[in-house]
Amino acid sequence: MEPKTFYLLNKAKNYEDYLEAISYFSCPGQNIIFASNNNDIAIWQTNKLIPKWDLQGRFIMDGSKSIYDWKEKLPIAHQPHSLNPERGYLSSANQNPVDQKYPYFIPGNYAPLFRGARIDEILKKTDKATYKDLQEIQNDNKSLLAERVVIRLLETINQNLLSDDQKFIYNSLMNWDYFYNPNSKMPGLFDSWMKSIAKNTWEDDLGIADDDVEWPNFRILSDLIIHDPNSKWFDNKNTSEIENLDIIANKTFIIQTNDILSKIGPVSEKWEWQNYRGTDIHHLAKIPGFGNLNLPTGGDWNIPNATAKTHGPSWRYVVELGDRPKGYGIYPGGQSGYPGSIYYDQFIESWVKGELYELNFPFSIDEINGPSVLFIPKEKS
Repeated sequence: MEPKTFYLLNKAKNYEDYLEAISYFSCPGQNIIFASNNNDIAIWQTNKLIPKWDLQGRFIMDGSKSIYDWKEKLPIAHQPHSLNPERGYLSSANQNPVDQKYPYFIPGNYAPLFRGARIDEILKKTDKATYKDLQEIQNDNKSLLAERVVIRLLETINQNLLSDDQKFIYNSLMNWDYFYNPNSKMPGLFDSWMKSIAKNTWEDDLGIADDDVEWPNFRILSDLIIHDPNSKWFDNKNTSEIENLDIIANKTFIIQTNDILSKIGPVSEKWEWQNYRGTDIHHLAKIPGFGNLNLPTGGDWNIPNATAKTHGPSWRYVVELGDRPKGYGIYPGGQSGYPGSIYYDQFIESWVKGELYELNFPFSIDEINGPSVLFIPKEKS
């Protein structure tokens, strides 16, 4: 039924048509946005929810008892949605779509709130946005995770134990603006420090994180850092010492700074995020030489510009509504699938810079660029 959604959306003229179209979409669960040139905006989550108690279906259930049977799907009106909110904008960044007031259990593994909160933070200050404003949001590199925890973590550090290079790093973190820009020098250290704190917090209790074991996300860890520094989770059950946040943060700061200093030396351009991490875009079949490696990107998974080492925004897109809607977009590739063509990766550099191209939206056949070609089959001999 999902293809019918897109068929009807292409013909939709109003909000009621939009609702009719998305009613046929159930899998995979999606957030589908609506906007009209009458200034109506809406968002609906489209997966067909089944009434469940908390966590029902996450674990093995007794199939011999009818209490565990799936119930009828919820009416579409009960799906998470919003229409013309008072705040004047809507956004989605893979975070949980509901709050604790929503009466039904929402299954799923949702992203921490940091990206979504940063997007809302910018939208709240934006009035009469143009496509340029939205383009800047797509390329925004501020980490609310770093903003939340860096100062608290630095408060735990015993500066008397630091070398001169480590003291310089400490002061650099203290003065960091929390942006993962290409030329920012602190994201690499913060990233490795947080991952090391997470490992020291969860691994002794939950095991090594892999396909079968998933640690709590960084929002949970940041809650412990801010509100519960003596949490039992910080204690390593395999040691006789009772560890807390202060002990773990000091230990991991020393280890991670020493590791980076030994590998690339004191803070320099080598520490810049574009050089420290960069981004690799591999060929779909990962054929060597057909991808683009070590691209000088900014961004990371927990900020609006969710560009990481090997994945990121494969399609950036902004639309301006009006009598004649305008679209702007880009993808990290090119117009040709032939690696020998100059058009094979022609968009890569612009994609790295966060640029967008105006898209061609012809409203009639006369507006389509290029000659018309009529193909006539040959007569059979």
